[in-house]
Amino acid sequence: MAPDSPMTYDAFLCLAREAGLDTESVTAEAHMGELFSYVNSVLASLRALDTLNCSQAEPDMAFLPERD
Repeated sequence: MAPDSPMTYDAFLCLAREAGLDTESVTAEAHMGELFSYVNSVLASLRALDTLNCSQAEPDMAFLPERD
């Protein structure tokens, strides 16, 4: 686990259980370890988005009502 990980393994297991994943079986332990490593790497790659300056960008119109 990375030392600056935003999520602990226990928190990850709690979220996985709440999402309906099997965290209790014999085979689940290895799978959860692998999945936790993957989730941490995805979270680390998303940290770059924190530095984006979007203050000068206007949001796109997400909803365009249908006209008759």
